[in-house]
Amino acid sequence: MTRHVTFMTIDDVEHYSPDERAAIVAAYPEHEREARARGVPVLGSGRIFPIAEELIACEPFRLPRYWPRIGALDFGWDHPSAAVELAWDTEADVVYISKAARASQQTPAMQVLALKPWGEWLPWAWPRDGRRETLEGAGTALARQYAAHGLNMLTGHARFADGSVSVEAGLMEMLDRMQSGRFKVFSTLLPWFEEFRLYHRKDGHVVKLRDDLMAATRYRKLTLAYVSGAGTLPTTANGIWLMFDRAGDRGADGTGVGDFLGPASSATDNIVTFAGTTGKVGKDSGIAVRPARHLPGRQRGRPQRLERIPRNWLQRGSSRLDLI
Repeated sequence: MTRHVTFMTIDDVEHYSPDERAAIVAAYPEHEREARARGVPVLGSGRIFPIAEELIACEPFRLPRYWPRIGALDFGWDHPSAAVELAWDTEADVVYISKAARASQQTPAMQVLALKPWGEWLPWAWPRDGRRETLEGAGTALARQYAAHGLNMLTGHARFADGSVSVEAGLMEMLDRMQSGRFKVFSTLLPWFEEFRLYHRKDGHVVKLRDDLMAATRYRKLTLAYVSGAGTLPTTANGIWLMFDRAGDRGADGTGVGDFLGPASSATDNIVTFAGTTGKVGKDSGIAVRPARHLPGRQRGRPQRLERIPRNWLQRGSSRLDLI
């Protein structure tokens, strides 16, 4: 026997005019509007994100190449694994979810095959449970299994700049972005919106059911806070990409020779220096630093430089580059 569910929303009630429908919806309490006007169920003690979908949905568009991007994973087996891609408009401080994928009972090798087309360069955030070992992995942490198959995993799990991994703090930051118009999702990502509608609390606790893409999005937020927070930046196995907006001349000699990055102990002929083995950028660099991916060309009039810093330039055993 085949079952089919048809949703009828207030927009399908055509004997009301658009203005009348809008007035009816406006009369409902905000947290009940999606349920009463569009049939989205209210579960438990209420939705985690009581936001109308039209406030966060946007039409897909070609992302500028210079916007920083990052992927985020939520591990699973019977409980589906999920992945999202983030793009960050740093000028407007708007976060875009541009890709989403979810699948059950797939090994790391299978998932990497599906995710690599998103970009082999793309760095990936992962949850703390990625450090747990599995029998299938013969004692290898899940994150290392993904990295072994070629996914560009961050060296440390997703966390805030202070090292915390608070679920509620991450959710509240996401809600704040949604309410202030700084969080957008491509409207074509139907599985993401499916979870968004049903993501709820029961007895004050987040219900861990069909929340895989929501969890991946939250891990991405933890890492975004870490990336954008003052003081630290995460690295990947291949290094870290930074964009340097120069505020000084090219070097101590002022000739513009040696416009490059390197593990030098002096500012001579370098935009950036690293103080000994501390992995710290020297204060005399005369630059501002922020994460980036691409910067088309070099512009003499507006001197900017994009480089990948190899991990062997960082402090031994460190998973981040400290900016001072």
